[in-house]
Amino acid sequence: MLKTESSGERTTLRSASPHRNAYRTEFQALKSTFDKPKSDG
Repeated sequence: MLKTESSGERTTLRSASPHRNAYRTEFQALKSTFDKPKSDG
């Protein structure tokens, strides 16, 4: 069961789910915000 859950999570990541997509977009924005100051100095 645990293995199936892990596999399912991976599929969700690969799948174009709206919820996962929104989370990914937010994460990308956060990463960009954190990456900006890092690159700045």
